[in-house]
Amino acid sequence: MKEGDKRKNNKGGARAGSGRKSKAAELKVNQYGTDAIIKVYGSMENYYMFIAKEAKTSFQHLKLIQEYTFGKVQDKIEIDDISDNKPTTILKFKQYNKDNEDN
Repeated sequence: MKEGDKRKNNKGGARAGSGRKSKAAELKVNQYGTDAIIKVYGSMENYYMFIAKEAKTSFQHLKLIQEYTFGKVQDKIEIDDISDNKPTTILKFKQYNKDNEDN
């Protein structure tokens, strides 16, 4: 243990139950959600129709159905253009003369 570190059992490393859940657990949760939607709305189509109707007056519903339909918008911008047609910045530096330091 470090001199300034007064915490007990400060070992770091992996913890039990941490990390990504298994694919089976993910599919199980997905099935629970699908079953609940069908139980409440009767079908997946009715569920999406409900969201679409609510989207007329609710931004959150609109955002939800847009992301389901078209995918979530990425927060990053990829710049792959390496052409020479980019504007250049010209920096002008002050001229320094050894004989005249006021310049």
